[in-house]
Amino acid sequence: MRSVTLTLLEVVTLLGYTTIVLAANQTKERGIIPGDSDAPDPDRCGMRNPDGLAFRMIGREDYDSEYGEFPWMVAILRMEDVLRQTNEKVPHCGGSLIHNQVVLTAAHCINRMLTSELMV
Repeated sequence: MRSVTLTLLEVVTLLGYTTIVLAANQTKERGIIPGDSDAPDPDRCGMRNPDGLAFRMIGREDYDSEYGEFPWMVAILRMEDVLRQTNEKVPHCGGSLIHNQVVLTAAHCINRMLTSELMV
């Protein structure tokens, strides 16, 4: 198992939004060298999977994407109570996977949100 330590690089406030810039310092633990086991295939990294992954969606339109077609895209979900159901996952924002443990998103998406309220 790998542990990740985040180091604060800077705090930037622009137009009322605060962005905290962190750097992930990965440490070696239990004989695992960071990046070895989960490094993307260099021939596939950043490449679209036109047929998706694992299964095909039925009844989709030509403009709909398949599951896994764009593997670097993530959905940021907000946990909230909906119609008496607790902790329902509601779409909140999108982001891009820029590293296997780093998601890039807009500052307004996570402004005033708690990490316990969000799921990627």
